[in-house]
Amino acid sequence: MKRNELKKVYPLLQLLQKLNTTQQKIILQYLNEDGCDAIYECMHNALYNDKITIRCKKKLKTALQDKKHICRSLLNPKLSKKVKQNRLVQTGGSLSLILSTVLPLLGQFLFGSKK
Repeated sequence: MKRNELKKVYPLLQLLQKLNTTQQKIILQYLNEDGCDAIYECMHNALYNDKITIRCKKKLKTALQDKKHICRSLLNPKLSKKVKQNRLVQTGGSLSLILSTVLPLLGQFLFGSKK
């Protein structure tokens, strides 16, 4: 995603991070493509970015260990967007953990300081 597109979606990601699991599931069912793409990109960055500390990566890997097949399918470009969105709803509370890891880095990238 481009920087301007990420700036538009950043408040949504912050909101999703603060909500509980049931509220997240309700919102995720009605997201448009831009919102879903931003979440997929955040997941990819959380798992494969070098700027994230080893401690945070270990925490993410242990939290996502039982949802490994869902995460892999979300990052698979061959799956349809509808299937990905349904699987995103299935991830549950691990979305908050992913967003809490990635949002400070994303805020620093977009706005020049930690958000």
